[in-house]
This record gives sequence, C-alpha cells and structure tokens, in this order.
Amino acid sequence: RRREPFLAGELDGKTLGILGLGRLGRLVAGYGQAFGMQVQAYDTDSTAFDRCPIPVKSVSQEELYQTSDILSLHIPSTPENRNAVDAHQLSLMPKHAVLINTARGQVLHEAALLKALMSKEL
Repeated sequence: RRREPFLAGELDGKTLGILGLGRLGRLVAGYGQAFGMQVQAYDTDSTAFDRCPIPVKSVSQEELYQTSDILSLHIPSTPENRNAVDAHQLSLMPKHAVLINTARGQVLHEAALLKALMSKEL
C-alpha cells in the first residue's frame, strides 16, 4: 500500500515553539526532537530549561511567536495568564503557522483567534 503524503507537510526541520516548559511542555519538546524538529521555548521560570532532558533553545516570547512553525501552548490558567495569547501575539505568527492549545481556554483570546482564522492571518 502506498503511503499518502502528510497534508500539513513533514515535521523534520520545522521549528516547534513551546510556551511553558513545565511537565507537559517538556514531553512535547521530546516528541518534537524525535521528529527532527528544532525546539525552542519561552518560560518565565528560567530553571525550567535546566529540568528539560533535551536541549531546548531559550527565546524571547516575541521571537517564539515570530519564528515557530508550530506553537504549542502549555501555560497554566491563572489570572495573570488570562488572554496571554491575544491579537498582538497572533499577529506576530507566520501565516503558515499551526497553533496547538493544550492550555485552558482562558489563556487564548478566542475572539482574536477567530478573527485571525477568518481573515487568514493564521
């Protein structure tokens, strides 16, 4: 049986951005590395990178949005993180980028996401 090509393309060589390098963020980083991705992350806790079993490039939050082909959200739902990913952050992302939200809904400004999707900015 012939293998069908991936609809979204190969992961090898793509850049995986992780917002929040806690337990789940570190697991996702490992999967990204296994698929040959360049893994980068932003976390307010600089010691999070020391706990990661694989090398992960530490980048600014702005660089994370601007340079990630795939951005995976792993930050806790706290009052400080409410709508942490809003229209401004979404506007920084490349048009081809994929956003994966594994965090609680309040972290992502849903109206801004809907607008970005409807206008094909994301």
